[in-house]
Amino acid sequence: MRRIKVKDALDALSRIIDTYHKEGRLPEEREQLGADHDFIGLQLRTSLPSANDERFAVNLFEGAKIVSKRIHSHLTDTGEKSPIEVMLGFVDASKAGRISYNSDLKKIRVEGSAESFGLSTGKPSCRFMRGYLTGMMEANLNKPVEYVETKCLAAKDEFCEFERI
Repeated sequence: MRRIKVKDALDALSRIIDTYHKEGRLPEEREQLGADHDFIGLQLRTSLPSANDERFAVNLFEGAKIVSKRIHSHLTDTGEKSPIEVMLGFVDASKAGRISYNSDLKKIRVEGSAESFGLSTGKPSCRFMRGYLTGMMEANLNKPVEYVETKCLAAKDEFCEFERI
């Protein structure tokens, strides 16, 4: 199996988000991470291992947090006035899940989460999404915050839900 370089994955994600931000749509062609590697394949390679390996899960969370901060910074640098709306809209547009949230973003719901769909772990398992939301809000508020997953499809809940602490 070919290893995916983190830089290549971040660059590919940046290109997708740039297209979404500039044109209000996802690219026509799904970004590839080399032959036979797309983001769905990457998701399968991350969600399943993170369900059983806590060290892997922590790294996935921290990596998503870094990516999210980078995206927020890029959107802010390009003059975007609502980076949070763009970032949450991207989750919907990329079909990673249907997102809804209250006005202060203290509670965020993801229905049909691609990260936990089909998993049965008995516990919250959306490490990437939790990191993405945490990094997004840390960048937006310019202070440490964290989201905890209080409900998860993988725990047999009807949706995934994250609360900011």
